[in-house]
Amino acid sequence: MKTSVALLLSFISLAGFAQQPSQTILSSVGAPDGWTGIETLSLGWSLDHGYRNVQIAARLGNGGGSARGIAYLMRTIGPGTTCASEVAQVSFDLPLGYDGMFVLFENLDLSAGDYWLVFSKPRRGPFSYANWMAGIADNITKSSNVRYLGMAWVNAEDLIGEYVPASAFNVRTDVWAYQLEIRGELAPASPPRRIVR
Repeated sequence: MKTSVALLLSFISLAGFAQQPSQTILSSVGAPDGWTGIETLSLGWSLDHGYRNVQIAARLGNGGGSARGIAYLMRTIGPGTTCASEVAQVSFDLPLGYDGMFVLFENLDLSAGDYWLVFSKPRRGPFSYANWMAGIADNITKSSNVRYLGMAWVNAEDLIGEYVPASAFNVRTDVWAYQLEIRGELAPASPPRRIVR
């Protein structure tokens, strides 16, 4: 009986080592470079391969009051975008004095393609002091099959859509990369399809 238990524990241990560990998909975490209000800030990346068990965290801060916000994970952004392009959405409320990496999404399975993380403040209610820590693209580390798409935001109130991911993002740059960390596991490749003639 003891031998059977020992063998079972050994098998479980080996199985644990066989699992692919969580890896950095994209990270732009670096030295602090100043805070910016989250409204319409977005950052994009493209995956050449699918990932599973994905976690997305951003360095957020509370500037001194109510700090509520909404984060969207989108496949596309800009005019004409609808919720059909939305992968996930979460509302958050940062405690007073908060300054750190804040987990927005967990346990996501992302297929290959383009993604955008978009922030907005609540359309109604008190002013939000939620901020995102600025950073530069030189800080980026990423997997070899990931491409950085840059940042986009809106610099005029009348360009902000009621559905924020559909706003007219009129400022785009690949020089900045606000502080973000995306981790996950590379999804196994699908087996080749057998063709029967």
